[in-house]
Amino acid sequence: MTPALELSELVVTLDGPDRTALRALDRISLSVAPGEILGLVGESGAGKSLTGSAVSGLMPAAARIAAGEIRVDGTRIDNLPRSALRRLRGRRIGAIVQDALSALDPLYSVGDQLAETIATHSGARSWAEAQARAVAWLGAVGIPAPEINARALPQQLSGGMRQRVVVALALCAGPCLVIADEPTTALDPSVQAQIIDLMMRQARRENTAFLLITHDMGIVAEAADRVAVMYAGRIVETGAVADVLARPKHPYTRGLIGSIPALSERVARLHQIEGSMPRLGFPSPACPFAPRCPRVFGRCRSERPELMAAERGEVACWLWPADADAPQPQGATADA
Repeated sequence: MTPALELSELVVTLDGPDRTALRALDRISLSVAPGEILGLVGESGAGKSLTGSAVSGLMPAAARIAAGEIRVDGTRIDNLPRSALRRLRGRRIGAIVQDALSALDPLYSVGDQLAETIATHSGARSWAEAQARAVAWLGAVGIPAPEINARALPQQLSGGMRQRVVVALALCAGPCLVIADEPTTALDPSVQAQIIDLMMRQARRENTAFLLITHDMGIVAEAADRVAVMYAGRIVETGAVADVLARPKHPYTRGLIGSIPALSERVARLHQIEGSMPRLGFPSPACPFAPRCPRVFGRCRSERPELMAAERGEVACWLWPADADAPQPQGATADA
């Protein structure tokens, strides 16, 4: 089966001072199958959103694809001209963004914006048909009284309703791939659950692939089939969600999972990963997580691990596969 999305050794650089090229994404390789939800997780600054914007062709002006390939439904797109990319967005690639108000045009009703997308990308035979389908989509994403709210301007709707409109815009043309970048940020829990449920139903019923970009392992646990963990512009672990949650291999992944509060117990303070990610422009031959890792040992400080096949997944860590035999810091255990 042809992947809906395939990244091969993708390298993205950012323009730095004195015209230096700072490597922001370092040889990213991943794939998303039709009907699959892949969670892409990591802290702010890990490169998650930049990965998504590279796929959609909406990178910042200072960013460049320096190497690698991006394929959507088997077609290479990273070398396409901007006009061809614009035709793909909406038709083959949908996008759910976290700031719905900035994504919607304040001068046009939400119904007209949906109808315009449908008319442009989905082959509606008339404007009346496009408007009718727009109303149907507003109802499908859970907006009450869709015939009335279709006439509303974005700023006249609540934040949760605007986010539903953005979801409808991403899905209405039937794309094979949707980039969902923090789609539930700043929404109340009930609306979050509804947005996640809608994405899962779309994946199952329409075979739509989702790249779900988030910092929240809890959302990944609820919605995703597989997960890819990013750190400092690199993938450090991949695997089925159930496997990664039950037995995370990379210490960074363990830290992310450890930060999820358990409903069954009360704690005074949540776990946190000490320190911060390395800055761009200061490459090191060492593992980039070594300064923050509670299980660091000699090889970590001198040699960077590559992503390697591991039990039911991949990991970039010298603790694997001889995890139990690797040197441990004082007081640490193999399950730390």
